[in-house]
Amino acid sequence: MKKQRENSAPLKSDEVSSKPSGCEFEPYESLTLKDNFIFTKVMSDPANCRGFLLRAFPDLDIGKVTAVQESTHQTAYGSKGVRFDVYASDGSKIFDLEMQIVDKKDLPQRARYYNCTIDSDQLEKGEDYPVLKKVYIIFICTFPLPYGNLHKYTFRRYALEDKDTALNDGTELIFYTTKGTADDLDSSMQHFLDYIDSVPASHIPDAYITQLDESVRNAKMKPDWRRQYMDLKMWLQDQTFLLLQKRTEEVTAEVTEEVSKKVKAEEKADVISRMLSNHYTDEQILVIADITQDELDQYKASHKI
Repeated sequence: MKKQRENSAPLKSDEVSSKPSGCEFEPYESLTLKDNFIFTKVMSDPANCRGFLLRAFPDLDIGKVTAVQESTHQTAYGSKGVRFDVYASDGSKIFDLEMQIVDKKDLPQRARYYNCTIDSDQLEKGEDYPVLKKVYIIFICTFPLPYGNLHKYTFRRYALEDKDTALNDGTELIFYTTKGTADDLDSSMQHFLDYIDSVPASHIPDAYITQLDESVRNAKMKPDWRRQYMDLKMWLQDQTFLLLQKRTEEVTAEVTEEVSKKVKAEEKADVISRMLSNHYTDEQILVIADITQDELDQYKASHKI
């Protein structure tokens, strides 16, 4: 079952508005699995996470899964940290699940940095590289991908000279999109993407989707999670106000500087005009107006003097 596809991607619930009046947020009761806050809560549940992984990787032997929501990692002091939406592992493999509903045009670079961050956390001092676990980075996107009309794109490394020669470095990157139009998925993954794309669970004959929907409804009934969401909302509203205020001050300063430069230029041009009218020499004008000979020559040329 496929929902009729739309070209426009919905705004993320925690994306702030550019309106000075404040941020626009979905009411907590209206949040769905594609909203980052709910996604991290629901998909960090081991049963929900493993259920997704079994669908996404039917050929993998996936054991008992542990999952952490919004796990923060940093490769080195002062470097850019990464907050993974759902960081999961079954002991021999690592999975990073990311919900992406705003197209920032940086998915390949973002995935590269995420993979590097995960790898840098794996090895202790003195350990050898072969102990690195396999890493799977999965982005679930609610906007069209620039590669074509498929729902799923899997990327691995191989030799340019012989595409049948894989590097086998243990990394795999998967981009899913709810906006694909091809018939390229089995029903289980199509059901998941349809649910993300707002098809009601009651319209999807799938026990796992029913399980996810129940988890979403339970999440919205938890008062402590509601408080977390409201705290996040207030914090983002405050940050947005401060950013808008800072930008307003920056723009005001830029405009003031430009006006000042324009006024000074006009005043200088008036001084040059008066001195030329009173037959000042070039040497005198250069000193009094504090300009170069080239600038004076340009003035004379533009005024046909």
